[in-house]
Amino acid sequence: MKTLVEIIDLVDLLTDKDRQALLDYLALRKQSKRKSDLTGNRDRDLWHMAVIEALEIVLRTGGGLPPTLAVVNKLYSGSYASVETFVASAFPGLKATEKMAGFRVLADLLVRHADYVAKKSGAPLSAKLTFSCVQNLPGLVDNAFPGYIESGLLPMIIRNHQLNRGK
Repeated sequence: MKTLVEIIDLVDLLTDKDRQALLDYLALRKQSKRKSDLTGNRDRDLWHMAVIEALEIVLRTGGGLPPTLAVVNKLYSGSYASVETFVASAFPGLKATEKMAGFRVLADLLVRHADYVAKKSGAPLSAKLTFSCVQNLPGLVDNAFPGYIESGLLPMIIRNHQLNRGK
């Protein structure tokens, strides 16, 4: 077993990219509390955590509880493929921390849309309803930021969101 000093020395040898990946992993590990909750796909885990965070904010006001990462990964991992395709085209070249900020913006738009659908239909807001709205994500982003996808300016919004979140 390595001592803390030895581990810190090893971390100092990492590239910036690998150090960021380690920080992302540790943040996910802390939030999920169990390694078995993680899928091994960092971006999918980050997306699911962003949706859970957004759901938690909305559900807390209504007295509900968001799903756990383990439940989301088990039930809704298939919905990530369309998100992954959209993110690759809309957010080219984002760093891991910027991608998390992007996921948070997308998750907020998705959960607000799902909440609107829930209120209009009389259905309860749930993870199932939220993830069933994933296919609407490109339209939701285009409505929120008209023309930003086509002009390549969406990463600027994400970087701005990341800077504002850090204040």
